[in-house]
Amino acid sequence: VFAILAGFQNFGANIGSILGAQLADHYHIVTKRYGPCDFEYLNMLIILCHIVIPLLCCVAFTWLVPVAKMSDDSAFAEDSPPPSFASPGPSPPLSPETTPRAERSSPGNDEE
Repeated sequence: VFAILAGFQNFGANIGSILGAQLADHYHIVTKRYGPCDFEYLNMLIILCHIVIPLLCCVAFTWLVPVAKMSDDSAFAEDSPPPSFASPGPSPPLSPETTPRAERSSPGNDEE
């Protein structure tokens, strides 16, 4: 449950940040080191992007999250196959004829 809630929070925060950056460009909110700054719509954007947009993302989760319970195995068995935790088989060994070390250390290769 904690992972789902943390995912919701991260999703809402990221959407708010992305939209905040786009809206700051759209409303011409500018900061300059030496010169005039324009913060006319900053209060509205802070409320919109830090409160309203994350709350709207929470409402959208009613459509994004399935209605099945996490303890219901039959709901998840139909969508995807069960994971396999078995290790894959070993790789085939390299043949001595194709490896450079085998060519250098072969007994018939005495070129000294």
